[in-house]
Amino acid sequence: MQIKKINNDKLKIILSSNDLSEKNIDIDSFLSNSVESQNLFFEILDLAEEEYDFNIENNKAIVETISLDNNIFVLTITKLKNDTLTYQNSSRIYCFNNIDDIFHIDSLAVKELIKKAYIYKYNDRFYLIFEEVNPSIETILSEFSSPVKDYSYLSDILIEYGEKIN
Repeated sequence: MQIKKINNDKLKIILSSNDLSEKNIDIDSFLSNSVESQNLFFEILDLAEEEYDFNIENNKAIVETISLDNNIFVLTITKLKNDTLTYQNSSRIYCFNNIDDIFHIDSLAVKELIKKAYIYKYNDRFYLIFEEVNPSIETILSEFSSPVKDYSYLSDILIEYGEKIN
């Protein structure tokens, strides 16, 4: 494994299949974002912090991966400053496959971060409609649901034809 600091905000990591084997990670597991590959990633970040003073704590990061011939992987990690404009999910409707996922989010104490939300059932799916979504919960929401892009169209349908739960 080779780590090269490109600048204060960017690292390049080169991993070979031998590097993965040493960590008991097969290539399929590495490519499938397994727990083992995530642990390797955090190990790389710890090493980068120790050796290169590269710390992404309290920042977002973009990880780009390129697979080369002979099972060589090049990872580029770019640290984004907190004030860097990144993708913003403008959705205020999230679709859930079942109501248990909504209750699970509620049990994670996320409800405090949600200013105001309404639950609707429509076509065997559940929808949370937010008047305002705190950006800090979007990651949690995306683990259990899918954002809906066309807010105005779907909200009208849900209000008109959906069954309001709360």
